[in-house]
Order: sequence, then structure tokens, then C-alpha cells
Amino acid sequence: MTEDDVEKLGDHIASLPMKTMDEKESAKRFDLLILQLQLGLLNEDTSWAKNRQRVEKIADELLTVSENLPFVAAASKTLEALLDSEWWEGVTIPELEKVRREIRDLVEFVPRHKRQVVVLDVEDEFGDIAEVDLPVEHAAVGVNVSRVEEELRASLDDHRDSLAMQKLRTARPLTESDVEDLETMVADTGLEGVDEVRESLGGDTIPAFVRRLVGLDEETMRAEFADLLEGSTLTANQISFIRHVIKVLVNNGGLTMQEAFDESFYPYGRVSDLFQDNQAVVLDLKSRLDRINATADVS
Repeated sequence: MTEDDVEKLGDHIASLPMKTMDEKESAKRFDLLILQLQLGLLNEDTSWAKNRQRVEKIADELLTVSENLPFVAAASKTLEALLDSEWWEGVTIPELEKVRREIRDLVEFVPRHKRQVVVLDVEDEFGDIAEVDLPVEHAAVGVNVSRVEEELRASLDDHRDSLAMQKLRTARPLTESDVEDLETMVADTGLEGVDEVRESLGGDTIPAFVRRLVGLDEETMRAEFADLLEGSTLTANQISFIRHVIKVLVNNGGLTMQEAFDESFYPYGRVSDLFQDNQAVVLDLKSRLDRINATADVS
């Protein structure tokens, strides 16, 4: 290689990787997520469904902030399409690439935490500065809950074909042996911070905890509510609400009626308003949710 060649490389090639240095980490992670989906279209991949759920979750969370962020609202049509199962049927690599380009810079606006704002009006008073020894037993060790949660999901995904996991994800009753198998799966991950993740998700039993991580099987949940959606007399908004319930069950692994009644659960109306003339459906919905949630306990 001549000196002229080296100079050309320095001028035109060496700086190329640096162009991505200023990009948000969230955008690059979304790029990777879409790439994994595109590769999954070329070669069958067991993680494809889980990656799709992650994209759907991102789209859903972005829609919750779209009213306050005009640049997110501008992508609402695409975000809503990502929540429609029909869009995913026969999806192509170019379509996924279009999603990547449109959404990648918005991912950083996904709300990470719901913080309670506390305002304090305190007047500082400084005394003499003193050095204090902090006992080791009082020292706190930080745990990156999000990272541990992602590693847990990936590890549990390896057990997707086990009988206990299949029963858990299809809302079938569990035996004590199934629960022991699930406890072993969690223990075998060997990850530090599992208790913190479990606490952040509500301190559930091990089966309920695992199901919050892996979600419920979409086909099973659609079958569970098929009679409500097919040939029913429900309005378009009511049908849309039931579909939203199914999506939440698939992504979160469970849903209580109290959560469904929450004002923030469904952006286009509360249960009490949507079904005010059809309370029988509300009672039916509660019965179905109770049954699904109960399958995370030992029968």
C-alpha cells in the first residue's frame, strides 16, 4: 500500500464509523431489533415472536405520549399499524426497514418510569463539615433492573418448549411439579438482582412473575376471546377495546379488571363508558380475566 493509498483511506474511510457515535443508544438498539426481525424472515427464528412483541410494546408506549409530542404524533399511523396483527401477516423486509427509519429516533421518548413529583421548600443550614464512616452493611449496591429483566427474558425464552412454560403461556392449570420447574428455570439463570426485578413487577409468585416476563400466547388469547369478536353485536370501539385487552395479556402476561378500569388503560374510553349499555359483557370479561390470572397459581 502506497502513501497515497493510506492518505485516501484516512480522508474517505477512517471517519465513517464515527458518524454513528452521536446517535442515541436507543436508536441503535431499535436498529438491531428490526434487523433481528428482518433476519427472522429469511431464516426461521424462535425469537421472532418475542422481538415482534418488543416492537409492539415500543409502539404502544410511544402512542401514550403522542398527544404531548407532535413529532411522535406524526408517526401515529405507523405506530397504530404496528399494533394491528393483520399488518404483521406477510410483513416484508422493506416494510420493516421503513418502520426502522421512521421510528428509530422516537424510541428515546418511550416513558421509562412514572415518577411522582414532590416539591420541597427547604432552607439549607450548613454546620461544620465532618467526615463520617458509613458501615458496610448500610452501603447500597445498585442493580440495573432493566438489564437484569432483559437477561431474564432471554434466558427464560430458551425454555419456551418446556411443558411447564407451555402450560404457563397458554393459561392452563399448573401442578406443583410445574411450579418447581419454573422456580428452577429462574434459579438456573444465576443472575444477581432477580429479587429486585420481581419486586418491581409487583412481588408476584414465581409463576406469575415468569409470565409477566414471557407473556401469554397470542393464538391462545385470541381463541379465548374469539366468541366476543366474531359475529358479535359489539360496536367498533368495543371490539377495539377487547383487542387491546388481548394485546396487553400477550405482552404483560396478565391483566386485572381493576387495571382494565383504570382511566389510562385505553386511550379511547373507559370500560364503564364503552359498555354502559352492555354490563353483561363487563361481567363476562371479568370472569375471563379472573380465570386466566388464576392459572398462574397451583391447581
